[in-house]
Amino acid sequence: MKLATYNILKGGSLRVHWVRMIEDHSVDLLLVQESYAHHEHLPPLMYPNAAKQSAWEMAEKNGWGSAIFSRTGSVKPVPVPNFTGWVSV
Repeated sequence: MKLATYNILKGGSLRVHWVRMIEDHSVDLLLVQESYAHHEHLPPLMYPNAAKQSAWEMAEKNGWGSAIFSRTGSVKPVPVPNFTGWVSV
């Protein structure tokens, strides 16, 4: 299993990073921060199940946030009681 973390906006604002990591580097689990939601990065024809394969949460009102994408599995947010904030990956 290949796991990768990526601070997207440190790599620039182009929406190519998710696909490059998944396809070019065969990443199975991608953890990203300062990223936009999956639909901003993954072409729907190539990734028709991306909504089930990823979870994204906006960090405050920045427009970007943190996300997890699984190439083969499904992902869902897990609420943490009494936690007021967001988890950065």
